[in-house]
Amino acid sequence: MSPQEIARNVIDLVTTAGVKKDVIDLLKEKVALLTEKIAALEAANTKLNTKIADLEQELDRLRPKEGRFEKDAERFLELLFDQSDDEGIAVEFIGQALGISKTLAEYHRNNLMDAKMLNWARFNGLILSPEGIAYCVKILGKK
Repeated sequence: MSPQEIARNVIDLVTTAGVKKDVIDLLKEKVALLTEKIAALEAANTKLNTKIADLEQELDRLRPKEGRFEKDAERFLELLFDQSDDEGIAVEFIGQALGISKTLAEYHRNNLMDAKMLNWARFNGLILSPEGIAYCVKILGKK
């Protein structure tokens, strides 16, 4: 039974019990206000559920397909795999080496950092994390 139905049943019981009309009218007003608030909350809940569904779809769209990263992100990893400098490589150099903008290189760096594929080296250079090395070997077939 919904809260509205319960409130209506209470009003019906009170009406038949001989309660004064003022009290009955007051209870009816309260039920009307509660009904409006419930409707507003249900509408807000529907909007939130729609927003959640939209965000989940966007998140799914941004996730790597089949456990893989975007092509340029994989090239980013390969470049780091092929270099042997313990000081790492600056993101600007990676962007130049891959022929992409610094902003796009930073985008890939951020995604790869979130995925724990990269670590910071000395002087703000980037190196592969153990997870990044494993990805290069197992997924990209690097040797």
